Amino acid sequence: MLNLTMAAVRFTAVLLLMGTITCLFSTPADADNSGNVKLGKRIYEQGIGHNGEPVTAVGQGDIEVFGSDFACTRCHRRSGFGASEGGYYIPPITATYLFEARRVQRSDRYRALFIDPQSPRQSAYVRSPRIRPAYNLESLHKTLATGVDPGNNNFQDLMPRYQLDSTDMNNLYAYLQTLSAEISPGVDARNIHYGVVVGPDVDPVRADAMLVTMNAFVTWMNERISGDQRMNQFFPYDGADVRDWLRKIELHVWRLEGQQSGWKKQLQAKLQEQPVFALVNGMVKQSWAPIAEFCNDHAIPCILPITDFPALADSQGQYTVYYDRGLYLEAELMLDFISKPYADKQKNILLWHGNGQTGKPMSDYFRELLSQQKQVKLSKVQILPDSDDLDDFINANKKRIEAADAIVIWPDADAESLLETLSRHDFSDTMLIMPQSVAKFAQVLLGTDIAGQTYFTYPRALASGYYPETYRLQGWMNSRGLEVIDQRLHFKSHYGLMIVFDAMRHIFNNFHRDYFLELVEHEVEGSKNPGLYPRMSLGPDQRYLSKGGYIVKAADQQPDYIAAVTDWIIP
Repeated sequence: MLNLTMAAVRFTAVLLLMGTITCLFSTPADADNSGNVKLGKRIYEQGIGHNGEPVTAVGQGDIEVFGSDFACTRCHRRSGFGASEGGYYIPPITATYLFEARRVQRSDRYRALFIDPQSPRQSAYVRSPRIRPAYNLESLHKTLATGVDPGNNNFQDLMPRYQLDSTDMNNLYAYLQTLSAEISPGVDARNIHYGVVVGPDVDPVRADAMLVTMNAFVTWMNERISGDQRMNQFFPYDGADVRDWLRKIELHVWRLEGQQSGWKKQLQAKLQEQPVFALVNGMVKQSWAPIAEFCNDHAIPCILPITDFPALADSQGQYTVYYDRGLYLEAELMLDFISKPYADKQKNILLWHGNGQTGKPMSDYFRELLSQQKQVKLSKVQILPDSDDLDDFINANKKRIEAADAIVIWPDADAESLLETLSRHDFSDTMLIMPQSVAKFAQVLLGTDIAGQTYFTYPRALASGYYPETYRLQGWMNSRGLEVIDQRLHFKSHYGLMIVFDAMRHIFNNFHRDYFLELVEHEVEGSKNPGLYPRMSLGPDQRYLSKGGYIVKAADQQPDYIAAVTDWIIP
């Protein structure tokens, strides 16, 4: 009798447990499953639920985690295509992957299989087919809570177990149904379209040098692609999976006119006339901010514009990838150099600047940097006169110069004349420091009294470094008869397109802008460096290929007549 009673209790408990599970993962027939896509996106990107509170999950070691620490984008990225980092393979969770039956397609895992290093355990995991049926709302909710998919495959331990109520689950489900569900604009059956922005104030000779290099690259690459497109599409096991991605490159030059306030409107009109998949290279003399805002508004990747004024605000994770922080980085290098080694007394500096498009904004930025620290005191800010009056200006400020520890100089133009004038004067023991745009005239200082106390920022690779890709690229340019206006400019124009092409080699048919940007981040680390910087790298959502620079001064019998006086500095 007792045994029968205990059996009945156990049976009742099982029924109750089954009922609890059913309530947790099933949805009443009259429930609203439409979901809110906007709130679902917030869960995906920020880990914030419908009530404004962080969602909760259980991670490795049964540790409870919250909100943005384990938001979906942390691993699966904004595109939903996942990643392969640190020996771990993070699978895609886009709409086409989640809501179709699991298929075995090697091209989907090409990078994980053949490019990124994997541990034996992860290599086996990547090769495992893990067949499952398509997800629906109920099965996805259950999988996120238990870590077991509808095909009875266990997730890796890295995957948290999310505790989502029905409202949050409906919202997330609604968003996942849109995630990389449609091919991005700017791609057709044969071509992929890229825009090149040229500002109204750039030197036309430099703009033409950039465009000539880019057109030579496109001609060269399209010849290769044309041959591949004519090939038989059959490949063992993969067939068209590997070759279908091939598209010819088509460039569209977007020339801007007038004031910056009207640039975004012009860009929107050009985009409507010809959708582009991304912007590549490009050149403006003023701030890149209006173009960066346009790219953020339309989720258009902008790859490696040539600008001294990147858009600094909220650059992390945005759609523009820069070579470096431009003149802002140089200002930070200056302050870092002046303020070290630390001394008991506060250092006094003078700030001289031109009153044009470069000198004035960089003077303002440098003053902003000074306001955030106490080691360096700004004694006086002065506008540089025209070159004809510069001698009188220096003579009139002799006492200030003698009292200063350093003079920071931001000229607008005529850097060679500036150095020639400075070299005729006695600056006592006062340090002079200027941006790299002046460093190319460093030979003017050789043999002068101020050569040993004049310094320049240099956020790039030294000419004394060895970069084999430099010679290959020089040969490439020579073979196409390109007139070299500025080798570094030509190299940047080539590199911007090369990194785009390298990323596209791994996109296959997944022509999604967010995924493309993530591939660019991945490809930079192993790219061929033509001597632009000592090292170039990106990580998830990073937007500057290079983060530091040298301080250099004039040196005889050295490449470019300069020599580094510091190691590589990252301010």
